[in-house]
Amino acid sequence: MMQAQESLTLEDVAVDFTWEEWQL
Repeated sequence: MMQAQESLTLEDVAVDFTWEEWQL
């Protein structure tokens, strides 16, 4: 359960980072 949540968080962060870079 914890591992699954961690994976989701990592993907969420990666998506947020990509969007920020694109906006830049």
